[in-house]
Amino acid sequence: MNKYYDNLIERYFEAETSELEEQELLQFLLSPDAEDERYDEVRATMGYALTARKRKEAKAPRKAAFSHRWAAAACILLVCGTGFLSYHLYSQQEDCVAYVYGEKITDDETVKNYMVSTMSETLASGDDDILEQQLQDIFDVK
Repeated sequence: MNKYYDNLIERYFEAETSELEEQELLQFLLSPDAEDERYDEVRATMGYALTARKRKEAKAPRKAAFSHRWAAAACILLVCGTGFLSYHLYSQQEDCVAYVYGEKITDDETVKNYMVSTMSETLASGDDDILEQQLQDIFDVK
């Protein structure tokens, strides 16, 4: 009987055995008939091969629950949404706004005219030292 398994072992190392024959050889190696030391190398090799096969099967790529198409669609939606929101917020932003006597003024020319007249009055008053001190206090400049 051992000659049959010896022949099977040779065929196993030459990669000429079927899965059924490998299972038969494994059953033999686990039986009390194969307690001889000459089968230790075969047991070790088969054990290593089975462990490697199980690890490979465990690490086999799984189908992602979130497919690439959904990821691409989510990215496109995110970019479009961000672009729309940015455009919407920017288009509603006004460049020049002034509140004069509680009234909101958004006309660029009117705001600039009020600014020029206020600055002219401030500079014409001759209180340059006070203005400079106030600006330093506001901007925390020492």
